[in-house]
Amino acid sequence: MTKEEEEEAGEGFVVGAVDDEAEEMVVDEDGFAMQVGDLEGEEAEDQEIRPTDRLLVTANTEEDYSVLEIYVYDPNEANLYVHHDVTIPTFPLSLVWLGLTPGKGPDAAAGSYVAVGTFDPVVEIWNLDVLDPIEPVATLGGEGASSTSAARKMKKGKQRKRNASSHQDAVMTLASNKFADHVLASGSADNTVKLWDLAELTVTETLTHHSDKVQACSWHPFEASILGTAGFDKRACVVDARTPKGSALSMMLTSDSEDLAWDPLLGHQLFATTDDGNVVLFDIRNAAEPVFRFKAHDGAASSVVPGATRGCMLTTCGIDKVARVWDTRQVPQGISSSGEINMEGLVNEKNLAAGQLFSMRISEGTGSDLILAAAGSKGYPAIWDLEQEESVAQRFQITGPSEATAGEAPASGTGDASGRDAKAGQDQANGMEETDDGSMLEVTETLSETPRPHVADPAEKSKKKKRKKKGKKK
Repeated sequence: MTKEEEEEAGEGFVVGAVDDEAEEMVVDEDGFAMQVGDLEGEEAEDQEIRPTDRLLVTANTEEDYSVLEIYVYDPNEANLYVHHDVTIPTFPLSLVWLGLTPGKGPDAAAGSYVAVGTFDPVVEIWNLDVLDPIEPVATLGGEGASSTSAARKMKKGKQRKRNASSHQDAVMTLASNKFADHVLASGSADNTVKLWDLAELTVTETLTHHSDKVQACSWHPFEASILGTAGFDKRACVVDARTPKGSALSMMLTSDSEDLAWDPLLGHQLFATTDDGNVVLFDIRNAAEPVFRFKAHDGAASSVVPGATRGCMLTTCGIDKVARVWDTRQVPQGISSSGEINMEGLVNEKNLAAGQLFSMRISEGTGSDLILAAAGSKGYPAIWDLEQEESVAQRFQITGPSEATAGEAPASGTGDASGRDAKAGQDQANGMEETDDGSMLEVTETLSETPRPHVADPAEKSKKKKRKKKGKKK
């Protein structure tokens, strides 16, 4: 499969296309290993991933059993089902998709992997092109041995000695760099952010600008060295990886951080959510006061996703079980302190019937694709096709970074990405850089420390057809 084909198949929250040359193995019902290419009929059809499919990775834990589940969503039939799952030895807290084979040096081949931040604290890297992997292909940190042995020692209550480069507490957030695919950022409950070289499986920098747990991190959409972070010290920060010992730009939050996201069209704008339900937008060129701050959810606002192809669209979800779509042009500017959920700028909302919502991603294709996936406490993801919502389709129009430099105020009822207002659009026209094609590769991240109930026994792996109704389509 060519790089262009992989990118086409990997739009949105797809975790990656399957490499045609990979040795994909699966264990049959008798316990014998066989290649996927040897499957026939209905079983082969179950394993096939089409270019139009959307893939989603989630993580579940029940008691001592944790599992990664790789879902396939067929938008043509509105069908969501488990393609395969992977048993992992430690409690997962965060996920991110990787497109580079780890530990193979600067000339490493492309691949489809998921990095898992754990309570251990270790970052495990699993190969998504292998259906029944026994162990991760690489681990970052920990004891220098496999995370399986580390997990056994943890269960036995033994005192462990960490690697000098390892995190010393749970890995709560991960972020991959789309400009440098060998760079991974990890934030931890040990108050640090580490930058990893995936080609060599080594730490390159340890950032110590937070004074409490680091809950979220996100690389800048245009500048490869700029990293946004947020933590339980009630601060959102911006650091330059080229000068890691330099001072960080710091912006105060009203409570512990939950999520953080750069505006993919306006690179000077940074969104954050907090566990008191607030959503805040900062302009990092003048960060003394937020552009706006309003209450979006009862309880923690667990995830925030700005529109990548529809300017002025903002989507949030929370532990109140609701996902909401906002038009940021209509949100009141300045600081709202009413304590009530803001209704101005609300375009649509829905209870996704997935329990408390911990994480959310949106697939935004170059066509009319606008598919939201959220993971919740009930142990399965929910799908919401936003393009089918008349209020959303009429309010926001598809646009791109190249159109975001026009510097014109958005027309009423449209989602022109010229900015959150006319001034922001003019600012971008004066100095902002354009991105490439705007395509994103995302995975659902389980950032909450609340255990998620397990949804299937490993023995059911051969019954994928019967599990197709497990996900919720809304």
